[in-house]
Amino acid sequence: MNIATFGKMAGRRFCNNIFNPTQVLLLTFSCFLLASAADTSVGIAQSPQDSMQRTSAPAAAAPVPQDLKPVSPPPAPLAAKAFIYVYRQGSMLGAATHPLVFVNDVFLTVLKNSNYGEREVPPGTSIVAATGALEHTEHNSVYIALSQYLPPALRWPKCEGDPRKPSCTWDATVQPSGKEGHGCAQVNWRQADTARSEDLELCRKELSSISAALDNWLDPNRKSREFLLGMLLPPTIGSGLIVDSMTGPKGDLSTWLQACGVGPFPQRSPQAVDKIRTDLKLGDNSDDWSRCKNEVAAAYWILQLHESVRIEAEAGKTYYVRWSVSSSGGNLKLEDEATGAKQLKGLHLAKD
Repeated sequence: MNIATFGKMAGRRFCNNIFNPTQVLLLTFSCFLLASAADTSVGIAQSPQDSMQRTSAPAAAAPVPQDLKPVSPPPAPLAAKAFIYVYRQGSMLGAATHPLVFVNDVFLTVLKNSNYGEREVPPGTSIVAATGALEHTEHNSVYIALSQYLPPALRWPKCEGDPRKPSCTWDATVQPSGKEGHGCAQVNWRQADTARSEDLELCRKELSSISAALDNWLDPNRKSREFLLGMLLPPTIGSGLIVDSMTGPKGDLSTWLQACGVGPFPQRSPQAVDKIRTDLKLGDNSDDWSRCKNEVAAAYWILQLHESVRIEAEAGKTYYVRWSVSSSGGNLKLEDEATGAKQLKGLHLAKD
């Protein structure tokens, strides 16, 4: 035991056994001096080299793992979308008719009374369109065609003069740049209402020619048979058959079958006709004839999309489009957000 340690112990023990106040005061001061001397002697006893190392040596850096990889930045948040609601308020007027609604070329819903449809869209231009109201739409073959064949994949002829001539060029990959398209070739199927009226009119005739060509392929004697049957039946019944047999495109319409696809249309044979008729009865629309027929129906009804609304959608915003019955078959109107949200209350999400 060195003197410093002994001085500390002796001084503190002696101080604790003295009870005279004056002595306590004097001795307390002595104890303080002894303790300070002891601390000082301890500090002096350390070597200068140890003291320098303790006070001046920098702290050692933490070891860095050898396999540490840079931390990847967090993924960027997904771009915000906008929402579009298309709705129809309840009304007895036209309650049995239902328009087909599309958003950006994609089928949305069959809009019935007190129903609405919703669609999430990216920022930018969105087009909401609707057909004229159709009766019993959910059982209508046009509805089935529209929901599966949009946009139509039909090809359209470009030629100089009459597009019904076989000399017209059908394949877009070999069309000379100097030839101008007319009719359906000029129709934007996303915004059919923007086409020129003369092109829309010619397009309807083109679609009628394709449809008639398909009917003739399936039954070349259909019109003659309808005419003879109409002559034999009473006028109240037969007149409709006579009119049907005499209207529409006539002559050899096989050229129009080129609209159905790049490859040649299947050659007609009793076996091919029987197979298609059997498929139709079974509801199988996968053959070339049914596909082309449905695409014609889809294209024709798109021409009825005379009513459309253009929306410049902003991220995070909600838009409300109200459909209502009108003398022209229906009307679409973009409502302000407060009005649309209020009118949407109480309506039901469409199931179609």
